[in-house]
Amino acid sequence: MMIIIAVQFNVAAGKAGAFIQEAKPLIEATRGEAGCVSYVLHQDIKNPEQLLLIEHWQDQASLDVHMRSPHYTKILPKLGAFYAAPPTIHLYQEVKS
Repeated sequence: MMIIIAVQFNVAAGKAGAFIQEAKPLIEATRGEAGCVSYVLHQDIKNPEQLLLIEHWQDQASLDVHMRSPHYTKILPKLGAFYAAPPTIHLYQEVKS
């Protein structure tokens, strides 16, 4: 079952560019992982300090491997330094018609 994750980041004023630069290695490494279907960071047009990461994972096992990967575990504390508030995380699954 595919898993879709939406992570909303609210970064401190003037820190969006630095956050994006810090996140780029994570994004590139994650896109190469087995089971990663899509991993895209989006920036709000009207509020550049609001970013949204949309992830599509083939299955829970692939996501579990990602969450233990060095590029993921090492970046979390660095990204946390940019937060104005904790991120909001939503997990979804596709509704089959």
